[in-house]
Amino acid sequence: MLLQKFLIALIPVPLFYLIYFRYFTFKPEYIKHFESFLYGITLALVIILVSPFIYAAIPFSDIFTDAFIKAAALEKIGAFMLIYIIHRYYPNFSIMESVVSAMMLGIGFSLVENIFYAMNYGQSIILIRLIVSVPLHLTTCGYIGYYLGLSKISDTTFYRAEYTLKALLIPIILHGTFDMILLSGGRGVYILIPMLLIMIMFLELMIANAHNILPLDILDAMKLRFEDWLTINRQPRYDRWIMRSMGTPNTEVVPFFRIHKSAFRWILVVLFFGAAVVLFQYRADITAYMRVSLSMGEKIVVFGIFPASISITLILVGAINPQFFEESIIRIPIISDVVVNFGDRMEETFVTYHISTVNCFLKTSEELGIGTEIDMTLELPHAVSPPLKAVVVWENFTNRRAPLGSTVRFKKPPWEFYPFLIRYYIFRFIRGIIFNLKFPGFEAFRRLFMRPITTMQNEKLFMAGSKIFREGDAGNQFYLIKTGKVIFYKNKSENEIIVMDTMEAGEIFGEMSIVGDHPRAATAVCVTDCVLAVSEKDNLDALIRNNPDFAISLIKKLADRVNMSEKILSENIKQLQMQKKDNVRFFHVAMMLTLVGLGYSPVDGNINLNINLKNIEEVLKQMDDETAAEIINLVMKKQQNLVGRESDVDEKILDAVQKMYEKYNIDISY
Repeated sequence: MLLQKFLIALIPVPLFYLIYFRYFTFKPEYIKHFESFLYGITLALVIILVSPFIYAAIPFSDIFTDAFIKAAALEKIGAFMLIYIIHRYYPNFSIMESVVSAMMLGIGFSLVENIFYAMNYGQSIILIRLIVSVPLHLTTCGYIGYYLGLSKISDTTFYRAEYTLKALLIPIILHGTFDMILLSGGRGVYILIPMLLIMIMFLELMIANAHNILPLDILDAMKLRFEDWLTINRQPRYDRWIMRSMGTPNTEVVPFFRIHKSAFRWILVVLFFGAAVVLFQYRADITAYMRVSLSMGEKIVVFGIFPASISITLILVGAINPQFFEESIIRIPIISDVVVNFGDRMEETFVTYHISTVNCFLKTSEELGIGTEIDMTLELPHAVSPPLKAVVVWENFTNRRAPLGSTVRFKKPPWEFYPFLIRYYIFRFIRGIIFNLKFPGFEAFRRLFMRPITTMQNEKLFMAGSKIFREGDAGNQFYLIKTGKVIFYKNKSENEIIVMDTMEAGEIFGEMSIVGDHPRAATAVCVTDCVLAVSEKDNLDALIRNNPDFAISLIKKLADRVNMSEKILSENIKQLQMQKKDNVRFFHVAMMLTLVGLGYSPVDGNINLNINLKNIEEVLKQMDDETAAEIINLVMKKQQNLVGRESDVDEKILDAVQKMYEKYNIDISY
C-alpha cells in the first residue's frame, strides 16, 4: 500500500517535466538545472524538519493563517532565498536561465512534498495533492525566477525594489489563495484547476517575454542599463498603436498564439481528453477498486477536470509566440512635450511617449551626441516638471528596424519631480481607462498621441538639389522636414523662376494638394541634404479628424500660404506690366534708330514715334538676336542698294518695320 502511495506521488513529476521539457533544454547546461532540482528537494526537506517548530511558535490556527503564513509565506520565502543564491552562479545571466532554474526548483520541492503527503495522509488527500502540487510550485517558483531575474539585471534602486517585491508578494498571494480554497473544500475546489490553468498561462507569458530580454553580458557590452533597454524596447509598441489607430496596421503581423507542429504532442492532447471522458464515466468504479473515499467534487476534479487540464496544459505550453512581443504587441502612448536646452545651443522641443522614474525616449531627428548633458523640462496638459538634468545614453538614426531617436537618463532628479511623475501616471491611467472602455468623449483623447511627428513614421533621405515633386504633379503624399531646408518655386519662364516659400526642420508641406485634391502648385527642391518623414493621405485625414489643434493650425497655414501666393503673384503681375511697358518703349527706340540710321525722318515717313533718346543703351541690352539681325539686314540693303530702285528699297524697309511692330503686337500709334 505504501508503495502504491509512493508511485502515485511520483506521477506528476515526470509528467510535468516532460510537458515543460522544451524549456529545460535551454542552456547553459543540464547540470545547473539538476542542481536547481536538488535545491528544491533540499528546501522541502528543511521545511519538513523546521515546520513543527514554526507551527508551534504561531499560536493561531485558522484557514487564512495555515494557507498564507504556515504554507505559502514559509515555502516561497525559502524558494526566494535559494533562487537568489542560484543566480550567483550564472556569470552570463539571462532572465530565461532564471525562470528555468526556478521551475526546476519547484519540481524538486513538489517531489518531496508529494512523498511526504503520501506517507502521512490518506489517499483522498494524496490524489488532490497529486493534481495541484507540481503545477502550483512550478508556476509560483517560475514567477519568483522571472521577477528576481529582472531585479538582478536592474541598475536602479526603484526598479530593483519593485521587482523584488513582486518576486515575493505575487507567489505568496497566489499560493496562499490556492491553499485557502483547497483547505476550505466544498464547491470551491472546482475553481482550483481553472486557477492553475490561468497561472500556467501567465507563466507562459513571462517565458515568452523572457526570450526577448537581452542577457546581462550583452547589455554590458552595449553599455546600457536594463532600464534604458526597456525604454528603447517599448518605442515600437507605441508606434504600432498609433499606426493601427489610424487604420494603417503593420504589414507584418505576428500572431499571439502559434500552432504546435509536433504530431506526438497532439496525440497526447487527444489521449488525455479521451481519458477525461472515460475516467469521469467510470469514476465510481475506480474509487471503489482503489478503496478511496472521495466526495463528488473530488471525483469530478480527479477523474474529469485533471486529465482534461493536462490536455489543455499541453496546448498552452509553448503556444505563446515570443515574436509577438517583439513585432506585434502594442501600447497606448501619451505624448508629452520635452523642452531641451543644450546650453550654448538654442532651445528645442521634442516629444516622448513614456516617462519613467529614470529616463525617457526622445523623438529626435538628428544626433545629440552620446554623453551630451542637457537641461530639460517635461510638459503635460496643466502640469510642468521641474528642470531636470539628463545625459544622452543611446541614439539611433540609421537602423530602421530599431527606434529612431535618443534615450536620455535623468541625473539625480529633484524631489519635486516625483509628485509630477505621480500626476503623470494618474493622468495616463485615467485617460487609458476612458479610451479603452470607450467612455463618452474617448475619441477626444486621440489628440494626446496624434501629432505629425508620431503619425509620420516612414523616413526618406533626399540629397541636396533633389526635386521632391514638380509643379503639376498629382499630390498623394505630404511631408515633415526632420532635417534640412526646402524651397518652393514656380516657373516664370524657361530660365527664370519665382521662389514662393522656404521651409526648414519641423515644418509640414505638400498637404495643400491633398486637402484640395489639386495638382502640385509649385516645385519643391532640397537646398541641403534633407531627412523627410513621408505619409499618405489617410494619415492626414486621421490627423485632421483626431487632432483639432492640428486642424486649426492647418487652416491658418493654408490661409497664410494663399495670402503669400497672392502677394507674390500680384508683385509679379505688376513687374510684368512694367516690363511690357518698357519693352514697348524700347521697341520704339529700336525702330527710330533703324529709320534714322537709314536716312529717314520719322515725321516725313508718317511714323510718329515719341522716343526718349536716353534709353538707347537700355534698348541695346534688351534687344534679342532675331530683331537685331533683321535691323542689320535692313541697313545693309539700304547701303548696298541690292534690290534695284531706291523707292523699292524704301517701300520694303517700311514694310519690314510694320511687320516688326505686328510681330511684337505693339500699337504703332503709341
